[in-house]
Amino acid sequence: AETRKGRRARAAKGLHNGTPPLGYCYGTCSSCEDPNGEGYCPSFGASDRQDYSSSQPLLLHPIEHKAVELAFRWHATARYSDGDIAERLNEYVLTLPDGAEVHLRTKGRWGRGSPGRFSKDTVRDLLQNPYYIGKVPYYGRNEDGQRRKRGNYVALYPGQHEPIVDEETFDRSQRIRSLMSHNPRSRDDVLERIYVLSGILRCGYCGEPMRAQS
Repeated sequence: AETRKGRRARAAKGLHNGTPPLGYCYGTCSSCEDPNGEGYCPSFGASDRQDYSSSQPLLLHPIEHKAVELAFRWHATARYSDGDIAERLNEYVLTLPDGAEVHLRTKGRWGRGSPGRFSKDTVRDLLQNPYYIGKVPYYGRNEDGQRRKRGNYVALYPGQHEPIVDEETFDRSQRIRSLMSHNPRSRDDVLERIYVLSGILRCGYCGEPMRAQS
């Protein structure tokens, strides 16, 4: 109970709980222990970008935040599924200011798994995390003691960290996800076209959603 109180208090202050999500790090470059530090981050071993303590916000990871930007940009076009975006991220090559080329990868799980390739699951979770618009969610626990699922948070607080995407792009991505999850599939198991007024236009008589048909 005391741990939960402490976690909610941190969230209310705009500070992250747990390990940094993809796109962020502590900024302690000279003593970096981030899974995507040595051999990956160009700032590894350089001067610290901040003297991090538990009362300070996370900083943008020099490479990881680019993957987050790309994922949201592609998803907001309504042309790519989570799996499509995972494939594009795995194939993408980022060119650094010094000309070096880097293949994007996940952060992995601190002490549990190494960084690796993106999957549709990692992309799905990434695209539903409000932390990327500068907010800190507090999820709490369900009645059975289990942590609430992504999106089902108890409270959302303004964060102290720098956002990676704007709220307009984030909201558009959430609307597209909702539309694609309810959109019928053709015989070839291909998503039907999403029209401009999909999910918005309704019948003035019965109130049911209107459906486009070629």
